Formats: sequence, C-alpha cells, structure tokens
Amino acid sequence: MNTKLVLDLLPDMANARNSEGDFLRAPNGQIWFAFSRFMSADAGDDASSDVYMIRSEDEGESWSEPECVARAEDFGTWNIMSVSAMPLRDGTPCFYFLIKEMDGSSGIGRAVWRGSGFRPERCALDLPKGYFVINNQRLIRLRNGRLLVPIARHENGPLEASMDRKLKAGYVWLRVYDRFEAVNFNSTVYLLASDDDGASFQMTDARISLTGARSFLQEPGLLEMEDGSLWLWARTALGSQYQCFSQDGGESFSTPEPTIFTSPLSPMSVIRLRDGGIVSFYNPKPGRDRTPLVCRLSRDDGRTWSDPINIEDDPERGYCYTSLFETSDGALLAAYCRGIRTQGQLNELGILKIS
Repeated sequence: MNTKLVLDLLPDMANARNSEGDFLRAPNGQIWFAFSRFMSADAGDDASSDVYMIRSEDEGESWSEPECVARAEDFGTWNIMSVSAMPLRDGTPCFYFLIKEMDGSSGIGRAVWRGSGFRPERCALDLPKGYFVINNQRLIRLRNGRLLVPIARHENGPLEASMDRKLKAGYVWLRVYDRFEAVNFNSTVYLLASDDDGASFQMTDARISLTGARSFLQEPGLLEMEDGSLWLWARTALGSQYQCFSQDGGESFSTPEPTIFTSPLSPMSVIRLRDGGIVSFYNPKPGRDRTPLVCRLSRDDGRTWSDPINIEDDPERGYCYTSLFETSDGALLAAYCRGIRTQGQLNELGILKIS
C-alpha cells in the first residue's frame, strides 16, 4: 500500500479551522470536495463557518483553490458545517450540511448545483429544540431511493445551581453561541428520512440510547447491508464503537452492543467500495488520543474484517472525521482532520491518496 499526502489545508488567523467534508463525482468528471471552513480566528464548533469546495481534475493528485458554495448568512445564522455529499436522483451535484440556528435549534441545508453555480436551500425539517449533531459523510441513499441520516440529540439547558450533580451525570459546560449551557454528552440517536430527494426530512420512530449517563453514545454512522438491513454504529466512552441493526428500514433498531472496533471517544467512518467490499477508518486505541489512524477491510459484508492497517501514527497529531472516496484509477482518497494536538487537532485538514 502506498500513501501520498496530496493536500494539506493549514489554518491561519482569518481561517482558524478546515474540517469535516465529503467528496462527490461531478458530471464533468472532476472530483469535488466540500468542507467546513471557519471564517475567523476562532476554531470552536460554534464559531463562524461556511461551506467551501475544492476541485480535482486528476483523480485527487492536485486541487484547486477553495471557493464558497454556501454561506451561513444565507440561512440567517453564522455556522453551517459537517458536509455530506449526495447527488440528486438525476445526478445533479448536491452537498448537505448542518445549520446551527441562532435560537439554539438545528436544521439541515443543502447547496444544489444549478447550471453554473451552487444555490443554497433550506430543507424542510421540524426538529424539537435541542443540541443536535450530524457528522460529515453520514447521509446515505437506500436502494429504494430513500435518503437517511442519523442525528444525535444531546439534552441541554441553562446552567443551574445543581451543576455539580449534572456534571456527575454526564453533563459538561459547553458554549452554545453567545452563552454557556449544560449539555449532556450522552445522546439519543434519531434517524431522519427523506422521500422527496432531500427537499424535506422527517424523523422515523427509531430511538437509540445506552444506559449509563457517561456511556457517551455519540456521532452515529449508517450503512445499508447486502440483505437490506441497516448497520448503525456510534462512538462511546466505553472503549469501542457500539453497533445496532434495523430490519425495517430504520423504524426500529436492536439494542446497541460493542464491536471489534476498539476506540477512544472518536468517530468511525465507513464506505462501501464498488466491488462490494467495506472499508472502515478509525482510531484503535481507547483513551484520549486520536492516534493512530487505521483502516480495515471486509469482503463478506461486515461479518469478518482484516487486521488493522496503519494510515498515520504521529503521536503529536490527532486524526478524525474522515471522509472516503474511491477514485477511477484504483485508489482511495481519505480526507480527515490531522492537526497537531497542542495547536488544535481539528484545525488542519489533509487529503491522503492511498493506492
């Protein structure tokens, strides 16, 4: 296996962070990669962020300068982030992202290619008010055309005199725009579905959680299996990724259980290859560090997996929020945060070509 770092987006004082993106194949044959570009010296999750895109004409060997495809101000807020690429049914390029609303609620937006440029649109979505998380490269299209995306809801509210009790129960102080709130790091996972090609989303009946206030079920991902079932995984503070399955299209799931993917509190990314194989990228060491970054391959629809293959292992860096794309020349592109931990591991974005 040969690896080559084909792009390294470094932060600066006017652009403190580049992170959480996704790839798509454009109609003209180019590869497009859209990502969260933070537009100030603040790299916090709630800081000013827009969605930018770069293009490659040579299967990821080189990349264009970043161009804006959607601004937070288009949606009346200051932060849109965590991009998932999903073309419309007719092949029109489209990037989806999380909207962090000014009132503390969340929405979903998208940028749709309309002839000569992207047009920002708000997807119809009626979510209860709360702190919601959707990762990058999490939107999937089922064989029947339905779109699904897992979303994690964290209970939140103003700081109270009972904060000591809340901290023991899994709450943390977290800045939510211009205020601090108590946010429970243990989430309930919901599934959002769209039957109109992404114009609107509705919640299914699924509700997924773990007992134990400090299990920290977070940042779920989703994949359709060969038999039509759905595999859902999520990071935890219990030493591994946890998983559960749905046999009814996402209306209900089995009880979450640990997987072979040992892990810190860090997300796992998974894609299906054109030949039917499945590739996973994750951090294998439980604890606090998001290093090394490894991948594993399954040739039997997830029943067995290869031994971990090392991708990057600099102990001074953290690797996370990977998005994956299979090129036409037999390689895999992996884009992920790879910042120096003491300077902000989420702030530097790299793209690796693996052949």
